[in-house]
Amino acid sequence: MGEEEDLPVGVEPWDGEEMPEGVVSVVPEPDHAEALTLYQLKFAGEPIDTRVHAAQSSRGADLLALCFDQEPRVAAALLDNSEFGPSHARMIARHHHNGRGLEILSRRRSLLADAEVQRRLLQNPQLASDVLARLVTLKALRDVYKLSIDRDLPERNRVSIRNELRRKYSQAEPEERADLVLRTEGRALLFLVGCTFDGRMTQILCAKSIVSTLLIGNLARFSATPPALLAKLIQNPVVKRQPQLRQLLLKHPNLPSDLKR
Repeated sequence: MGEEEDLPVGVEPWDGEEMPEGVVSVVPEPDHAEALTLYQLKFAGEPIDTRVHAAQSSRGADLLALCFDQEPRVAAALLDNSEFGPSHARMIARHHHNGRGLEILSRRRSLLADAEVQRRLLQNPQLASDVLARLVTLKALRDVYKLSIDRDLPERNRVSIRNELRRKYSQAEPEERADLVLRTEGRALLFLVGCTFDGRMTQILCAKSIVSTLLIGNLARFSATPPALLAKLIQNPVVKRQPQLRQLLLKHPNLPSDLKR
């Protein structure tokens, strides 16, 4: 399958601004292959209590190696190690395959401030829905949309993010909701079925000079586009030059009847 098939029908890849940068540690990335080999040779066959004790007290290469352990108790012990930092958290976020261990990692707010830890958690298919929701809460509405179509994330996580997008949209200020629609040229509306525009959001959109045919088309297809905005759009010079856009607007059930003549 090609990359274009990874997204739902009608969803185009994000071509806007880059993902925002967060607070990223300058600790260099460790050699994952060497750390994994060391874990397999030195720790993999040891009893769980031995590995927990090692996680609490190890330093250097041993500490990095133990980040490959899949036991949540070991993950918890690593967090208690005074030498544990963002580079170790990134390794766990990427390589740990137990949802419980990822949840334990996510409790440390200082580690969640690292953008790469966030990124790798969201890329992990074992991430629990409550942890995903916690990560999404930290992000702006438009950035949640970017994640919802990000091909680097497992489909399971993207679906959960789309659910969170609707929840976050319903709680956002009108200005932020209008910004989402404008910045995505209405692409985000595909994931907002069942959501509505309030009066203030409608007022903001009506005040904009909309020249994007894609945005007008997406608003014309969105079932909850309010009458006032539809009335403004059908008078738009762009629509007057594009008969297909006018036909889309005329078919919308919310378009005032006096404008359908």
